[in-house]
Amino acid sequence: MIHKSTWRCGKSIAHSALLASAIATLAGCVGTTGSSSSDDNTGQNSSTNAISSTATQSSSPSQTSSTATTSSTPTTTSSQTTTSSAGTASSSAPFTPPQSGTNGIFRVKDGVVMKNGQPLDVRCGNWFGLEGQHEPQDAEHPGAAPLELYIGNMWWKETGRNMSLTMQEIKRMGINTVRLPITPQTLDPNYEEGRGYAQQGGYLKNDPANYPYDNAYEAMLAFLDEANSQDVNVMLDIHSCSNYVGWRAGRLDAHPPYADADRPGYDFQREDRSCASGNEPGITYQTYGKTRWLEDIRTLATLARDYRNVIGIDIFNEPWDYTWDEWATLSEDAYDAMKDVNEDILIFVQGIAGGNRTNEVEPHGSLESNPNWGENFYGFHERPLNIPQDRLVISPHTYGPAVYQQMQFMDIENQPECEGLHGEEAAEQQCMMVMDKDRLEPGWEEHFGFLRDMGYALVVGEWGGNRGWPEIGTRDAEREMWGYLNTPSTTEENIDFQWQKAFASYMNDKGIQACYWGINPESSDTGGLYTHLADTDDAGWGTWTGLDMMKINMLRTDLWGLPATTANEIAPNPVFE
Repeated sequence: MIHKSTWRCGKSIAHSALLASAIATLAGCVGTTGSSSSDDNTGQNSSTNAISSTATQSSSPSQTSSTATTSSTPTTTSSQTTTSSAGTASSSAPFTPPQSGTNGIFRVKDGVVMKNGQPLDVRCGNWFGLEGQHEPQDAEHPGAAPLELYIGNMWWKETGRNMSLTMQEIKRMGINTVRLPITPQTLDPNYEEGRGYAQQGGYLKNDPANYPYDNAYEAMLAFLDEANSQDVNVMLDIHSCSNYVGWRAGRLDAHPPYADADRPGYDFQREDRSCASGNEPGITYQTYGKTRWLEDIRTLATLARDYRNVIGIDIFNEPWDYTWDEWATLSEDAYDAMKDVNEDILIFVQGIAGGNRTNEVEPHGSLESNPNWGENFYGFHERPLNIPQDRLVISPHTYGPAVYQQMQFMDIENQPECEGLHGEEAAEQQCMMVMDKDRLEPGWEEHFGFLRDMGYALVVGEWGGNRGWPEIGTRDAEREMWGYLNTPSTTEENIDFQWQKAFASYMNDKGIQACYWGINPESSDTGGLYTHLADTDDAGWGTWTGLDMMKINMLRTDLWGLPATTANEIAPNPVFE
């Protein structure tokens, strides 16, 4: 999510309009000083059986997570016809998803995640902070990226909240799995910005009495221990190549300019940080690449042998800056690294985007919808993943208008002039929005839903939104841009909440599970399942005030098949400001 005020952290789906304007510049960076060598950072071409598809590959604007018995999945065949770029039709061979032939704690059987041989209903939320936050320029450490989990207990508001209390409450919400974003720096116990309390000149802002961890790595282990003691599963998410670059990365060797370089009203750019190698003046390099990434995957897979509640590894967050073939090859390499040290866990693979540095447009189906970062699996039709189906979880990301205002949201029936418009250009034309499920679903089907029909397990790694958008919890520039919508800010009629309910209904119909972003509220794009004072006053940042029961009950009733609950049942002894 994009974070707008003091000490914001996390990730974002950046605006496709911004990426489109930056692509020409980005393309010039490939292969120049500041980029790591291609043999360490891009996948090599590999051929597998192709799957046929009836969808047309067309262009649209690019857009910037005891043993089980191995499943015996029926062969997936197709007799459909593909259309080549030259317009000629050809048939493709049937594709049979590979199987591992092994047993383990976590497996996939007939598209269902299994734990110890029993179906696991993955009711998941994202709990972030350990991947790196973002200090404002007027902080004690201007522009720093401290690694610290949010628990609603900052030293300036010592509420008494701790990790254990929040874990108890989210279980009562219905959550049984947490996606935990980390970065390479999280795994280094000596990394400076994961150590030392702010009162003593360090970087950590949680009240030390309730956050007694010497460093970020120790906090991560404590999280795994606490989750294990409360029977909560954990998905470890390599969220970026760097705690500084964060959500922008899109690739292992990310290098500026980034997609938010010119974002209106946004003060948290990272144009001075790179994950590539080089010596450009004004750039601080945290060099990363395929070799280090695979080492980190082996490290996490080895660690998971001691934590039997680790469901798997989400191998890299929103790899928007790869072609599908590059990313598929890297994903297969990641699986090989993981399986060599751990036979019990699953690999979670995200999709790509609608465009990247190499290709301004990546095939994703119809012109009428555009994928978010991490949403696009369309390339699977021609280039399937050579990863055993019983160990693979497809994990797309998708969001509604609070994160990005896609063309498929516009009310083109009443405003035909808005067809094809998105983001700022749609706002300039004062385009209205309508969340028509019948119009939204074809895009979800093209981008990832077809894989559920093929017997793959789908767990959406991120989705969610701000049900007060654009009036509450939104950047001033965005509030001004979209204020003409006059959408209700606190009811189910809010336009973003309508999107959330439509997507929850789609997932429920398809048997897709998901991780809601986020549990904690420190995301300026979406907020969380908790509320905080910064929703209305930036000075209240970090102070949790209660529970967002409208969101929680939407998850319970619309997606999880659970009855509605109350705040008192979740937090019988509330510890809030």
